[in-house]
Amino acid sequence: MLKIKRQSDKVYVRGLISKIADIPNGIAIKTSLLGGAALFEGTPITKSKTNGVYDGLYEVVKTAKVHAKYTAGAKTIKVLKGQHFKVGDVIGDEALTVYATITAIDTTSSTAYDTITFTTGFSADIAKNAILIKVTATADKTVEHKGTIIVAATNSDTDYIVAKGHNFIVGDHLTDGINNAQTITEITEGLNGDTLTVGTTLGGAISAYTDVYAATAAGGTTKKTYTETTIEAAQEAPIALTGENQDVETTTNLAASAWLMAVAKEEMCPPVTTAHKKALKTIHYI
Repeated sequence: MLKIKRQSDKVYVRGLISKIADIPNGIAIKTSLLGGAALFEGTPITKSKTNGVYDGLYEVVKTAKVHAKYTAGAKTIKVLKGQHFKVGDVIGDEALTVYATITAIDTTSSTAYDTITFTTGFSADIAKNAILIKVTATADKTVEHKGTIIVAATNSDTDYIVAKGHNFIVGDHLTDGINNAQTITEITEGLNGDTLTVGTTLGGAISAYTDVYAATAAGGTTKKTYTETTIEAAQEAPIALTGENQDVETTTNLAASAWLMAVAKEEMCPPVTTAHKKALKTIHYI
């Protein structure tokens, strides 16, 4: 029996409104690294490596745009649809100041956004529409919190002015190595120096240009060391944009076109950072 099916074509608003030069014969995108069921036109891509060596394939440069303001410490964040992160990825802000490891991604509860869950939340707020990227985080620095007092203090002072460039934080235990440490309760930034406020005076007069540091505990003078984490972009800068919408089949690499020179309508393409735009020198976003 002959059947006639009637349907309306979907309106397709293109992300790339002018395509000028591409990689001849296209590319193959490594789907084993790719989260999400679809690859959208205008997705940034870069060369892929295996064990640090280029392997002839390409990978998506993973980004996500924040759907709603994120509050520091929360273990979930909402991002717009179209992201390609996977469980186990480390995600951070484009300024490389915060990071978290993804433990779950809910793509079904909302049609407007995906919910990403972390092991530990970001240490700072993230604004709506901010762009997140894939990062690496390595705990590789041992540092002390220290500074220099630039205004003499009496034995009854609880405010100590230190030179700019210190790295004290609220909660550090301040000492000059002679007087017992007291806990910093507030840091007030000034024009020429910052004021460290402690709950109780250190107990002795301190001369100007005395070096001070953070102790392991209030009441002590033993220096405390901190391990700091280096946050870096996990992927190389993008070199091209994909040229069409495609479904993703994770059992095989994905053949795609890759455009080196084009005009892209930014709001219709997956998000890119300022650094990505600088790398994509022959892609003009409007």
